[in-house]
Amino acid sequence: MLLAQVFEAVLSASYRLFGLLAVLPWLGLIASCFALFAPQRSRDGSLSAIILLTQILPFVVLVTALAMRATELALVWATVGEDLPLIYRVSGAWASREGPLLMWAAMLSFLSWWYRQRTTFNMQKAPLIESVTCLLFLVSIGMEPFSLSTEYMRQSVPAEMNPLLQTSLMAIHPPIIFVFYSLTLLTAQLDLCCVGEPESSLRGYGHRAALSSFIVGTVGIGLGGLWAFTVLDWGGYWAWDPVETGSLLPWLIIAIRLHAPHSSLFRSVIIQRSCATVLVGSTFFATLVTRAGGVWASVHAFVGSTGDTPSSDGLQRLLSVSFDTVAGAEIMAYLSILTLVLGHLLAAMLETPSLPRRHWFNAMSPALVSLIFGPTAAVLMLAVMAILLLRWITLHAEKILQFNIESGSVVVMILVSIVATFGPSSEPSPEVWSWWMDGLLLICLIIPLIVHAYYSGRSREITRWSIVLLLLLGTWVGLAGVPTAALLIIVALVPWVLEDAADSIADSKPRLNISRFVRTFAPVLGAIYFTMTLFVLFASMDVPQFGLHEVLGAPLLVLALLGLPLAHGVGKIDARRVAVVASIAFGSTLIGGLLFMDVLPGDAHLALAGAGITRGVIAILLLPPLLLAIPGLLIPMWSAVGQVRMKASAVRVRRFGTVVIHFGLVLLLLGHVFSTTLVARGDLGHVVSVTQDVPVIVGGRAYTLDSFEVIPATDDEYDSKVGAGDGYIGLNLKVVDTTSFDQTSMTPGVIRFDDSMMTRSEVSRAMTASGVTIAILDAQQASDLMLKMEAGEGVDRVRVTIYDLPLNHLVWLGWLLMVGGSLVVLTTTPRVGAKEEE
Repeated sequence: MLLAQVFEAVLSASYRLFGLLAVLPWLGLIASCFALFAPQRSRDGSLSAIILLTQILPFVVLVTALAMRATELALVWATVGEDLPLIYRVSGAWASREGPLLMWAAMLSFLSWWYRQRTTFNMQKAPLIESVTCLLFLVSIGMEPFSLSTEYMRQSVPAEMNPLLQTSLMAIHPPIIFVFYSLTLLTAQLDLCCVGEPESSLRGYGHRAALSSFIVGTVGIGLGGLWAFTVLDWGGYWAWDPVETGSLLPWLIIAIRLHAPHSSLFRSVIIQRSCATVLVGSTFFATLVTRAGGVWASVHAFVGSTGDTPSSDGLQRLLSVSFDTVAGAEIMAYLSILTLVLGHLLAAMLETPSLPRRHWFNAMSPALVSLIFGPTAAVLMLAVMAILLLRWITLHAEKILQFNIESGSVVVMILVSIVATFGPSSEPSPEVWSWWMDGLLLICLIIPLIVHAYYSGRSREITRWSIVLLLLLGTWVGLAGVPTAALLIIVALVPWVLEDAADSIADSKPRLNISRFVRTFAPVLGAIYFTMTLFVLFASMDVPQFGLHEVLGAPLLVLALLGLPLAHGVGKIDARRVAVVASIAFGSTLIGGLLFMDVLPGDAHLALAGAGITRGVIAILLLPPLLLAIPGLLIPMWSAVGQVRMKASAVRVRRFGTVVIHFGLVLLLLGHVFSTTLVARGDLGHVVSVTQDVPVIVGGRAYTLDSFEVIPATDDEYDSKVGAGDGYIGLNLKVVDTTSFDQTSMTPGVIRFDDSMMTRSEVSRAMTASGVTIAILDAQQASDLMLKMEAGEGVDRVRVTIYDLPLNHLVWLGWLLMVGGSLVVLTTTPRVGAKEEE
């Protein structure tokens, strides 16, 4: 009896010791605040190490608790299951809502510490990383990552993480993405700190950080696509899902950032500040899309609120989710950062001085208010923060607001937009009038509208037509009603129509420099593609807009592909070469449309985006410039190899790496056209019934049901054959090529997870020289099959989804080439202060 009492006392004491872990996020917050408010003292060697240790300790302890199955913590109990393997237990740290925040804070802390040790520059001109780290710890404290499990939990079997996350790829993909986001924030901070200092060595550090971010982002996005390709049961790697698209946004800005130094247009201080600011905004917006469950419908958003979907308006939906008790403080933190980003962007456009440090501190106030006083007070605090930010910008703007017809039109457009957004909640029929406009479109219009009121001359004309293009794009993707957008466009153009000819801009026709135009064309085109992708993402809250992305992105990709042979060509770029390349591409498109439209593989006849534009039309539009770009890049690649062999130098090797990156991108897009654009996933035409006697011909292959395979979890070979779940049922399909008569087998199946009452499809693939064939057994069919087999009924026919993906291997080859070429460029880029010779 005494021994039992002693044992119970020891258990009780150890349980209470786990309660002390709750202080770790507080210590991380205190250390982060010290680094933020006392930057010079935090550079001290020993003190800096203590700060770093305190910041990374919460995440290290959480991972250790998961690895050791310390179910005294509620988060561990809800993740580790009864016999979950070690690698999946550890990956549970980023499968929860609390864990990724601690992981991101630890990564940012390490980057901040590393640059504090390597540089002597004052990085507190824009204390981005330090402010974000404080904000992450503040939000994580509200989520209580080290809360203790209840008595009921301790007496029951621990729960398991989402079955779709129990894969080796999910053990490495999320950390890589958060490393990517951390590096993008570091790049943005370095760029903001060196604005106005062209000779600063911070610019060199920023360029290397951007290169590192590009590499890590390419690897992370590619691994996410590989996970979707191998785990999800829709047979693809990319479907323009909101989370996928969100992660692409900062990658696009990083690509623009790397191309910007080659353009004189992007040497402007305004553009530098704007690019760095948009990079910060796109990073947090991508995080918001992933973490704000209930706002964007996504198969990748595994953490989020579970409430009902609120308003159909995007802005109102975001605000509604911010009232969620679990996610509210986190969403409010992201919204405050995005508000600060919009303020920075407006300040850059109006050429004001850099925002003072106190505005970075103010970004933490809405999340803090949300934790203390609730979401209503947090929303009010966010509004106060925005007003103070706008007031500072207008007081320090070097340009003077002139009250004239232009500024009056801006006021009218803002009022119309506000009424259209927050006015009537019900949408009238489009035949009568539609006052509906998405609130997120209003946010996108605010900055160009305000800038338009301040600017004059040629800059005003740029903002005017930018507003018109944004409205047309918003109407196309469904963010604005046609009558509302038409009214705003009319109001924007009235001053231009009434403009006195004497006051108009003199018509000058400067000589066009083709070489300079091509160098400027890439980042400008990237900015347009980024804006288009962002707008379509706003329209993807209820369902991914695969068709809109493909249709609207195709013309921009054509222009980019035509520019690649010109940019890497030998010799001077002139109008003749541009005309030749454009003529060949245009002629090839016409010939392809007339002769090869009917022989395209896949679902070329099916429409995209419901606009009467078929998949085949998009493929015919993209294929000629893609095929033209292959020799257009192989020739300079071979030339670069020859130059390296003659005289190896870092400059020449780096030039070769750049061509390899672009060549990999071309191969990736070529594989994308054949294996994604031309394949209608979800179309019933890909669902076939395979039988045991009669072969079914699909895409030149004959499929026959050979046998069934059922593996219970008690089987001795279950771990080696399956490795996860509580049971497996699958098919053995015999596949015969109808031309070569080569025979292979495919084994699609489904894994059962009893604890979560979920299933996961095990997709089967058959690799050939021409591409990949995928066979999928869906969960409903597997359940029906199991019931019939348990009842002793004979089964000789099963439904299977089969996708033929030609040239799919080019996607992964192109991805690897992009990663390899990027590594070549990074390793040959001189370190800061070093000199290099041609």
